[in-house]
Amino acid sequence: MKSFFPSLRCLLRAGLLVIAGAAPVQAEVPFRQDQQFFPALIDGRPYQLEAMVYRPDVPGRHPLVIFSHGRNGLASPRDVSLVFGYGELCRQLAADGHVVAYIIRRGYGNSDGPDAELLDSAVLSGLEAAKDYRAAVEYWRTMDYVRPDNIVLMGQSQGGWSVLACTNVAMPGVMGVVNISGGTNYRLMGTGAVTAAVQDHWVAGAGELGAGARVPSFWIYSENDQSIPGATALRMFHQYTTARGWGSMLMLPAFGSNGHGIVARPDLFRSQLQDFLNLIGFEESSSVRRALPPDSGADIVNLAVTATATATPLPAGGGTTPASANGGGGGGAPSAWFLAALALLVGARRCVPGGSRSGLGR
Repeated sequence: MKSFFPSLRCLLRAGLLVIAGAAPVQAEVPFRQDQQFFPALIDGRPYQLEAMVYRPDVPGRHPLVIFSHGRNGLASPRDVSLVFGYGELCRQLAADGHVVAYIIRRGYGNSDGPDAELLDSAVLSGLEAAKDYRAAVEYWRTMDYVRPDNIVLMGQSQGGWSVLACTNVAMPGVMGVVNISGGTNYRLMGTGAVTAAVQDHWVAGAGELGAGARVPSFWIYSENDQSIPGATALRMFHQYTTARGWGSMLMLPAFGSNGHGIVARPDLFRSQLQDFLNLIGFEESSSVRRALPPDSGADIVNLAVTATATATPLPAGGGTTPASANGGGGGGAPSAWFLAALALLVGARRCVPGGSRSGLGR
């Protein structure tokens, strides 16, 4: 069997690969920002979906990040300004040399269509949103400024859950996904409150998605997330990886008054995100792209360690605000924290007694 990362074969042969610490931060590149609509054909029906596109203002083709937003409750009102959110993260990714297509899914913002993704279960809701991501992949792969085989899907809150669902869908060129504070609304969740039953449903759904995962994932959460409690996020990750999903997790310490807003502070996870992108070969040419063998899920063990440092407040004037659907959120920067280690062990059934798999506990 070919290893997941051929260029790191010596480490894998030794039995354990741990990615920790900070990746070198590259010089920023100039970029342009354009609001547009793009054609999407979903279930045979045409839509015009809104997007904000951030493009490096330098010649050539660049890796592509397709990002999407959260949702404001069960009956989410349209916010026509939604496309202007998440600017901190999108601008940072563009300055790092990536094309960023921040897409507004059907039924949100100024995009066509009714609300399509509030279905009976968390898994069904995520898979419906995955159709919007797939339409975006199909469109942007044809652009002459995009590397068509270097694509990462990213989302926050309901968008984060949606990219986990995307791991179950064949999408050409997609190398991995990044889930930021992912969780989802679904029709049968009752009043919309995050009850114990809803959290158990998310955990079970994460296991379903893990069982069908095709590409690696990186999970980013905060301990004091008021929408997806940190302990529940750990249970979700454990269930996902136990079901043979491939992933690593970064659990940040408490962030302001609500950790659901960590997306507004990409500096808190920038270097660890870059570690993940480097690990999957996101910025490499397609000729040396690292491929995940389709039958290798049973041979990979995922280990994660949570950050333990406490958060320190923002300077005066940097107060907290509630998290919102377009990436708002409070402040509070950790004084010290580290990447949740990603360990990929090839030949796990030979190296781990009884073929057991490790993940995060409750």
